[in-house]
Amino acid sequence: MKTVVSSLYELQKIELLSTHNSSGTNAGTNRLREKIPADYLSVYERYRVRGRRAVAVVRNGVCGECHLRIPMGTLVDLMHGDEVMRCGNCGRFLYLPEDAPLTMSSTPPTPQPAPTAKAHAHQPRRKKAELTAQAA
Repeated sequence: MKTVVSSLYELQKIELLSTHNSSGTNAGTNRLREKIPADYLSVYERYRVRGRRAVAVVRNGVCGECHLRIPMGTLVDLMHGDEVMRCGNCGRFLYLPEDAPLTMSSTPPTPQPAPTAKAHAHQPRRKKAELTAQAA
C-alpha cells in the first residue's frame, strides 16, 4: 500500500507542476493512474477539483496540510506501510517519506525539578478574648 500513496504523491507533484507549466505529461500521469485503485483515485480527484492537495507529507509527526499532530499509532502504521492512512482532521492521504523523522526531536526533554514549597510552622489559633486582652 505504500506504493499507492507514493504514486498518489507523484501524481500530485506532476499535476501541480503541469498547472504552473504549459507542458503537461499525459503519458506519465496515465501510467500513475493505472497503479492507483479507483476508490483512492476518486478521493484524489475530489480534492484536485477543489484546487487542493490530496496527499499530505508527514514531517516531524505533523500533517503537512492541516498542521495537526498525527497520533503515534497512525505514524507506526505509516512506517509499516500496510494500509493507506488518512489524516483524522483534514482527511488527506498521509505520505511518510523514507528519511522523515517520526517525532519533533529524537531526544526526550529533560524533566525540570519541581519547585519545593516552604514548610510553614503551624501556629495555633488564638481566641478572640486573648487577642483583645493583648491589645489592651
